[in-house]
Amino acid sequence: MEIQRINLLGVNHKSCPVELREKLAVPTADIAGALRRLVSLGAREAVIVSTCNRVEIYWADDGCSGLREHILEDWRLKAAHDLSGHFYHHENLAAVEHLFRVSAGLDSMILGEPQILGQVRWAYQSSFEAKTTGRLLNPLFQSAIAAGKEARSLTGLAGGITSVSSAAVVLAEKIFGELSACRVMVLGAGKMAGAAARHFVSKKVESILVANRTSAKAEELARELGGQALLWEAVIERMEDVDVALCSTASADIILSESQVRALMKRRRGRPLFLIDIAVPRDVEPSAGRVPQVYLYDIDDLNAIVATYGKAKAEAARKAETFVAGKAVKFWSGRTLAPASVERVGGPLPVLLPSNARLSHA
Repeated sequence: MEIQRINLLGVNHKSCPVELREKLAVPTADIAGALRRLVSLGAREAVIVSTCNRVEIYWADDGCSGLREHILEDWRLKAAHDLSGHFYHHENLAAVEHLFRVSAGLDSMILGEPQILGQVRWAYQSSFEAKTTGRLLNPLFQSAIAAGKEARSLTGLAGGITSVSSAAVVLAEKIFGELSACRVMVLGAGKMAGAAARHFVSKKVESILVANRTSAKAEELARELGGQALLWEAVIERMEDVDVALCSTASADIILSESQVRALMKRRRGRPLFLIDIAVPRDVEPSAGRVPQVYLYDIDDLNAIVATYGKAKAEAARKAETFVAGKAVKFWSGRTLAPASVERVGGPLPVLLPSNARLSHA
């Protein structure tokens, strides 16, 4: 029997607070194992999209697997919390429409932010390599990625503040005003940390320090930015001298505790410290924000900036909504099942897509 049902079960920044999302996040190293478990529980195909703002599981089945209940029970145990009212479940066209909106940046904390398109592409690539995509999810994700890219270029949705990183800089400007006299420390050397560091450098900050547990990555990013790399062990000591510390590591544990921050602020003799924690799971213990002269903002706090700048994108968002809705409906109504296996992602694929769909070669 042909599999015709596509499911989506997810949580995002709108439905679920960061303290629960961080418990449900799937680390990069665990993605392949999580996909295999989904297949063992009844999914015929599966893709996991796990970012700082969302955890979404897409799967295809015959409607009899009971996988939704398995996933919800697993999430309940991980979160140690009743998730009623925090998750959403869509099927078939509704699931397709949601993915197309996600790829276009219409479901992001910051409308049109560019990172989500790359994250969806990476999630699909990882699932393809794990051999958990096939006749339904291959053409679905290829079409969603193509539509997301096209929506940005046609509607102007990608203009203005388009990422958590750029929003973090705007927040810093609201607190300090001119940033040219600010000394900045970036903890982490991954994509989000690098993007944030580049935004700060564009504001011609006085200095920028980069620290990462893998020193080679810190040195590479510091060279690119014209900054200085730090040994991880020197972070707390050098934090005495900075104005802004942006945390975006992949650590599963807190790296800056309240007690460390209290001791640090005593040595700083009352000088204020701005901490931006855009990591999920969080890098900074939330109670550190209660320390006098410490201004701590996590990724959910950036919603205020999004609201401020969201009006400027309203018209572009309306156009993009109409565009991707049409693409999603055309995909679903004209879908053609793809072969169960394809050559590779990102190049010429022997996949039978609907006539309206285009492959992304980015």
